[in-house]
Amino acid sequence: MKRGIRISLVLVIGVILAAAGVIGLLQGPGLVQYSFLPGEETVSTLLEELGTMQESLKDSFPVITLHAQKSGRSLTYGEGASQNDVVVYAVGPNWYEAYPMQMAAGRPVTAPDSRQNAKVIVLDRETAFLFFGEGDPIGKTVSLDGTALEVIGVAEHSRRIGETDIHAAWVPLGTVKGSLMVVSAPLAKASSLMKVFESAAAENFDKNQDKNGTLISTARETVGQTMMLRIIAVIFAVWLLKKWITVLRNIWNAAAERIRRKSKHWYPLRMIPYGALQMLLPILLTAVTIGAAYLIAIFAVNPAYVYPEWIPESLGDFSKWTARFWNLTGEAAKTVQMQTPELAEARFWGGLTQWGTVLMLAGVILTMLKSAKKGKNP
Repeated sequence: MKRGIRISLVLVIGVILAAAGVIGLLQGPGLVQYSFLPGEETVSTLLEELGTMQESLKDSFPVITLHAQKSGRSLTYGEGASQNDVVVYAVGPNWYEAYPMQMAAGRPVTAPDSRQNAKVIVLDRETAFLFFGEGDPIGKTVSLDGTALEVIGVAEHSRRIGETDIHAAWVPLGTVKGSLMVVSAPLAKASSLMKVFESAAAENFDKNQDKNGTLISTARETVGQTMMLRIIAVIFAVWLLKKWITVLRNIWNAAAERIRRKSKHWYPLRMIPYGALQMLLPILLTAVTIGAAYLIAIFAVNPAYVYPEWIPESLGDFSKWTARFWNLTGEAAKTVQMQTPELAEARFWGGLTQWGTVLMLAGVILTMLKSAKKGKNP
């Protein structure tokens, strides 16, 4: 009697959690960031240093922006409506290129607004409706922590993981002071350029902090958080490939046997088109198999491109491997000094992925045990 497979609920939950985590990680922005606490620099000085960094790295990072974020700000309109749970983004030049956002009305904060420290503000749709209802908010004045600002736009806004404030607003960089600053750029293709970005950011912005800023890459974080799942996926893919190669070998043997039998009765001229037709499917399947093997190999070695520091300069020197291992161990033991919302979001989805992977492994074991038990007790 054929045994049935009883899939464990733990396996199903694990698959759901891992899938949700991976989707969340892939939906995040691909950014490289350097976060730091500013010294006594004015906004004009920070923007000048941003321009210097932009010019030196324009070939590798065409878009570089600077911004700060503060939560729990107070926003009021006239003598009536007010909100005390507003997250405020103080944005510099190119911010909307690194963080694309859909405008519902008006315009965003621009580079001239940041350079001139203009008294303007962009509200999210919910806050604009709260203050102005169905009326046009453009040109109206609201007060942010006592500073009067002109509403120039309304934007769509989705709360991020870990963002407790309901409402959001965007202002020029100088409007928010005493906050963590973040230099951001869309991720370059070469992960090795991250050190170049870190060096330039520390040189320009971190002069008074003894280079204590924190370098973050959402792409590297994504790969790191999914390594366990990636290893399992590669092992499973290699196992499937091995099984498929056995099937493919049988397909080749069957085609060759059909050709051999026909060759006993047909002339060569008639056998050529018949043999070509019989071999067409095995050849196509072999090509697909080679392509699949190539994709598996690329998927398996991709982390080495994202984390080039994993591989020592000399592959045959054991001492190099040992030194690299201890260097990586020391780096992993360091705490993240400053955490951006993007990093917090990536780590939330990464934690979900890792817990899902653990549950998947436990679920597979439970499923195998249940199936074995059912087989013994039909």
